[in-house]
Amino acid sequence: MLPIRRLNRAITELFQAHRLMRAALPGALLAVAALAAPVRAELAIPDDMAQRMERAGVAGVSVVLVDAGRIVAAEAFGVASARTGERLAIDDVFEAASNGKIVAAYALLRLDHSGQLSLGDTLHDARIDSACGAPAVAAVLSHSAGLGNDIGAGRFTVNCDRRGRFSYAGEGYVLLEPVFRAAVGEPSTAHIERLLFEPLGMSRSAMGRTELPIVDGHIDLLFAALSGRAAAGGQVTAWSLVIAAVALWIFLIWWLRGKLGIVTLILVSLLELAVACVAVLVALAVIPATLSSENRGNDIASSFKTTAPDLARFAIELMNPKLAPASVIEEMTTPTVRVNRHTHWGLGIGIDTSDRAPSWWHWGSNPGYQSLMVMQPDLQRAVVVLTNSGGFADFVLPARGGYALARELTRDILGIEGHWSIGPTR
Repeated sequence: MLPIRRLNRAITELFQAHRLMRAALPGALLAVAALAAPVRAELAIPDDMAQRMERAGVAGVSVVLVDAGRIVAAEAFGVASARTGERLAIDDVFEAASNGKIVAAYALLRLDHSGQLSLGDTLHDARIDSACGAPAVAAVLSHSAGLGNDIGAGRFTVNCDRRGRFSYAGEGYVLLEPVFRAAVGEPSTAHIERLLFEPLGMSRSAMGRTELPIVDGHIDLLFAALSGRAAAGGQVTAWSLVIAAVALWIFLIWWLRGKLGIVTLILVSLLELAVACVAVLVALAVIPATLSSENRGNDIASSFKTTAPDLARFAIELMNPKLAPASVIEEMTTPTVRVNRHTHWGLGIGIDTSDRAPSWWHWGSNPGYQSLMVMQPDLQRAVVVLTNSGGFADFVLPARGGYALARELTRDILGIEGHWSIGPTR
């Protein structure tokens, strides 16, 4: 009998051990999976911001990081105005320029979802000249309507050869204003501020004119002149250069008048004048100046003003919408037209495929202000960078300017090689 009792006890203990193993197995598997999964690096603003800003020639920058759908870091660096020396604060308002286009696109898609308008509606506007019919709202949002980027023009001509292909066009957003008014019975700016900014807590944002103080832009004198913006600080220096160049030219002509023949003297004089002009232009391109915001209104194409935290709140809404169903965001971020090897455009938003997981993005650029917003929807991460610097040198030197700094920061913070550009790529 003793062996049978021992056998029964062994069988009982075996069943108990089996039950314990079954109970512990899920937890053990989860622990193993957690150990095997890659560690999710925390997002952080680099420590060498002062050096980065100096290399890029940027006066002030606000940076906000979003992780897991919430703001995890927000910091401002540099000055709000080099003219006054006032330090930049994280809630200071910038011109965010064309970033307003993505805001307007989201508002239009919400109206389409509610049935107040259709993205397939064509723009019936007397200001449009087109031999291939009026473009649709959706084509405007994807920059494939064949329009141009002269938002100040009185008439807008559709280039039928560019129709259906990406061609960045702020003009289309100017033409969307009557569409908003017909759908909601009020200006686009008022509609967006009431139904987007207020519920999202974007209390320091405006699509039109605002009573909020806006940080100064920082620019070079040459770009200020080319863009028609009045810049403070540097004009005396600029005129001094022009006067000095003309005086030197006149002196050289006087000095050479008895040493050269008339034809040679004329040719040498023209060469000297050309050299003097080039020297003045180069000098103007490197002389910094400060300009005040134009604080324009009723212009969803370029008049958006905001802070970095407010723009981050909008990025969070796009990645995890509360004001619209997820289907609206899916429609918005579906690639519609190819831009370059790394980029497609959806309805108002860029989709970058440089990395394994696509990122959504948009940028803004007005004279003296450059910015970038990048989102990683799969990770619920975003980086928002607003700067108050941008000038002529940015077009010549790829590492200079606010946008160059914004791209560099975003790549380093997210650890990806995003392109985030509508320019050609190799």
